[in-house]
This record gives sequence, C-alpha cells and structure tokens, in this order.
Amino acid sequence: MSKKTTQLNLYLIQTKTAFLVSAFFIITIAKAQTTVVDFENPTEYQHLAWNGTPEVVTNPNPSGINTSANVGKYTIPASSAWSNASVVIINTPLNLKDLSNLEFSVIAPSGSQMYSKLELDGVGGVAEAYATPTADSDWQKVTFNFSHLGGVDVNTATYNKFTFFFNVNDNVGGEVWYFDDIIVNSNSLSTKSEKSSKFKVYPSPVTNQLFVKSGVKGLAGSKAEIYNVTGKLVRVFNGESVNVSNLNTGLYFVSVTGSNGEKVVKKFIKN
Repeated sequence: MSKKTTQLNLYLIQTKTAFLVSAFFIITIAKAQTTVVDFENPTEYQHLAWNGTPEVVTNPNPSGINTSANVGKYTIPASSAWSNASVVIINTPLNLKDLSNLEFSVIAPSGSQMYSKLELDGVGGVAEAYATPTADSDWQKVTFNFSHLGGVDVNTATYNKFTFFFNVNDNVGGEVWYFDDIIVNSNSLSTKSEKSSKFKVYPSPVTNQLFVKSGVKGLAGSKAEIYNVTGKLVRVFNGESVNVSNLNTGLYFVSVTGSNGEKVVKKFIKN
C-alpha cells in the first residue's frame, strides 16, 4: 500500500470518527435544560436553611466554569447532618416531566457525599438523589442523577423547593460550601435545525479568538458553554467572542441556551 493511500485512509477514518462523535455529543447534550437559580436576581427565589447560615455573597473565586458575580454560601453548624441543609425556593414552580438530572457548580471543602431533594413546598419530597464532589478550592460541576426514577409522571412533577444537604457523612461544623447555577435537565430534545442554521460559530479552525453570532431571538446575550469531545465543560462565557488560544488542539462544541429553554449546539476545531 502506497504512503498516499495510507494517508487517505487515515484521513477518512479520522473524519468518520469526528462525525460520529459530534453526532452522539449533540444528541446527548441537546436535552431540555432549565436554569433554576443563578443568585443574580433576588426577586426570583428565597434562600433559606434548616439550621446553618444561608447567604448570597460575592463569588470568592470568579474563574474557570463560574465567573458570575454572586453565589450561594452555606456554613454547616455543629449538629446532626440530617438537620442541616440549604434550601432554595423559587417563585414559579417548574414542571419537570422526564427529569434526568440536576446539576450545579460548587466549591467543595471536602469530598463527602451530598444529598439533594426536590419538593413542592408544603406538599413534600418527590425526587431524591446523591452526588459526591471532589475536595477543591476551584469551581466544579456536580450532577445529581435522577434517571433511576424512570421519568416522573407529569401530574406529580411540579417542583419549587430544592434542598441540599452538604457533607451528610462527616458533618464538620463550620465547614463552608459555595454553590451556584442550579440547573435541571430533562430527556426531551429541544434543539431545532432552523435555529441551528442561524447560529454561527467562526472561524473554524480557530487559533485565538472565536466568534459566536446567534441571529436567533432569545439566544442573544445568553451564556455560552464550550465542551470537548468527551463532554467535559471547559469554558463558560458571555458575549459574542471568546479567546480559546489556551485550549488543546481538537474538536469542541459551543452550546447556547435561549431564554425559552431551547439549546443550540455548534462544533468547531481548535488548531
């Protein structure tokens, strides 16, 4: 086999692999997504607690995946873990039919297990799940997997109360947890090809500055996220451009969620 034929075959394999990965990735992350609370508008929620001290404070580490101005803060008191929790109640209940998972950003002082409960205030708990973060002073994504419920019946899937128990195993009094960007995901696909065609990401390949132009009502000014081919979130930004010079060479995806909850995804190549 000639060298030219070998190079051609390798190119075809790489192209096919990139296509399959991108197709799978878009289907995976293009699920319906709703931001519950980002702690930027205090008129949209109540931040309470079962014991402990609930606060909304200035972001102590505005970098990485979370550069927002305000975040939630919870200080654990020295008492039983199951009597200590941070509680967020939103003004408008959400109908979360086919609930898949709940995620949020967290600065975790320990790698102890966390517990999340979704309720309709005054009615009681409906969905419960656990997650375990990594002890880190940087922001990280934590996901509570609710897929074991097999989808929640539409008649009982209305929630407005989100309760988080931090460090349920060790319960270290005085431990401080920061959290932000509470998001719920469902299994209903919402991306539309018409909107996707108006959403532009360029240039590709890109070396330094990447530009994002939505041209779609409801997407302009929305927060954008960049994922690598493994589905790992590597960058969050607002605006119409972002410097990607420090990203490794490879295939990436820009995901933007509009004000109506619909998500549009475009891929680009980093040189």
